[in-house]
Amino acid sequence: MSTSLNILLAEDDTETRNNIVSDLKELGFNSIIEAEDGLQALGFFYSPPGDIIKFDIVISDMIMPNVSGLELISSIRSIDAEKTIPFLMLTSKSDKNTIVQCVKAGVTSYLLKPWSKQSLSEKIVFCISKIKDYK
Repeated sequence: MSTSLNILLAEDDTETRNNIVSDLKELGFNSIIEAEDGLQALGFFYSPPGDIIKFDIVISDMIMPNVSGLELISSIRSIDAEKTIPFLMLTSKSDKNTIVQCVKAGVTSYLLKPWSKQSLSEKIVFCISKIKDYK
């Protein structure tokens, strides 16, 4: 797996966000843009021309203030109609309703909290491989 991926991480809890960034860096990822919520994350998609960052994967918490993870994926999918950006949803809920919501929204995969570095790595590999299947 290429560790040169541009990753957008949207997580409102500072400690959780810092832990994910730490895990990503230990896995060899260094290009990580952090957003404190979904609204800030969306701002990176609506940058002025020339400033647009191409993200290889979005990792987002499901429940955040301002713009939730489900609202974020919906907005990203409206921008990225070809669904070329993998989206990994972080959630502490494993009930059927949550999983159905994620699938309907176009989430590539989801990762249950608490996670391990290994499970994070496996989900990223899975997300990248699924998007390549669409092309």
